[in-house]
Amino acid sequence: MQPYTRAQQTLRKWMNRLTLNTTIDADHLARAEAALQVLVLERIIARLDSFDRFIAVGYAAIKPLALFGLLVVGAILAFERTLSYSIAIAIGAGAFFTLMLALAWHPGKLAAHMRAWRERSFARTARRFARRMLRQARKQAPFDAEYDWCGDLVSYHRTRDERSSQVWSRRLAGCYLATAQLTVFFKTERAVFPHAIVLHDGSGGHALGVHLDGLDAHRMKTGPARASDGD
Repeated sequence: MQPYTRAQQTLRKWMNRLTLNTTIDADHLARAEAALQVLVLERIIARLDSFDRFIAVGYAAIKPLALFGLLVVGAILAFERTLSYSIAIAIGAGAFFTLMLALAWHPGKLAAHMRAWRERSFARTARRFARRMLRQARKQAPFDAEYDWCGDLVSYHRTRDERSSQVWSRRLAGCYLATAQLTVFFKTERAVFPHAIVLHDGSGGHALGVHLDGLDAHRMKTGPARASDGD
């Protein structure tokens, strides 16, 4: 099969059309916010996990360095008899190296404690981001969300009290993550925070996934901990 030319690819995208209509209420937004919080937290943790191998190297280096430092301190205390300030510095250094040795003695436990603290801290960041991204939707709920897709060009209209208004129009494709309540789009695969959100129900999410497959969009992977996708 011959590959598509650039013109054929453009025509193929523009012929790929989709309209999503979903009633958005407070309950849907609550579940969407919880799902968005989990997705963002997973992205943050995934980025931080990429640095874990460097941290592991640091743990491995701390123990021999701390032992060497204690040997130097011991030598100073054993042979230095005249300069009191040298002894004071050596005692302070000895306390520091002892602390480093204690921390590095069980690196697995320390890493587990640091990871738990890290997840608690960034969970608050993810929660604040999710609330901010859905703030306007919560103010307007309940409403009908309509997304008209023509290729990767999307127009979002919000209908409330029988009055419809356009919220935004932009191109969305590339990298995305999806749950039953929403699909979030990222500018790059390494991005942590999404730049656009599409609200939908379970059937709408399936239809959108098929549409994005036709655009050769990339559905990214997330970590093992996932919120329930039930709608």
